Amino acid sequence: MAKRNKYDVDEELDRHLDFSRLKRALVYIKPFRFMMILAFTMSALASILGLLSPKFLQVAIDDAMPNNDMRLLIKLALFTLITIIISSVLSGVRGYIMSKIGQNIIYNIRADLFEHLQKLPFSYYDSRPHGKILVRVVNYVNNVSNTLTNGIINAIIDILNI
Repeated sequence: MAKRNKYDVDEELDRHLDFSRLKRALVYIKPFRFMMILAFTMSALASILGLLSPKFLQVAIDDAMPNNDMRLLIKLALFTLITIIISSVLSGVRGYIMSKIGQNIIYNIRADLFEHLQKLPFSYYDSRPHGKILVRVVNYVNNVSNTLTNGIINAIIDILNI
């Protein structure tokens, strides 16, 4: 008889980073690569626009205020407002695109996982508590999806900002 895996005993799982697993997970991004590039572009533009506000402030302090140039000050304030609005809109659209990609990736992973679980023998289910299988499936799928969507884009944007 197979060793029973009880609910209070955790299985040992690999924790080291394996790039072959990462490569396998990237297969789920492939259908959404255009949307990912679009989201990355929007993030880059929003970051660049966010860096313009300090430049406008510098011009306002160095040029407009000492010379009492109210026209330039109003223009700089208007440009700052416009860049903030555009940056916010780009960030919002990026968030929408990334959530849509994330939901589609979750759906695809869960469909593949369900298909795989249907093929497993009964002994697999007999040797594991059902709650463990369910928690592992739900948590791991969400973690992989979050890493594939937000993690990759945020890492690239953070590196570019630095």
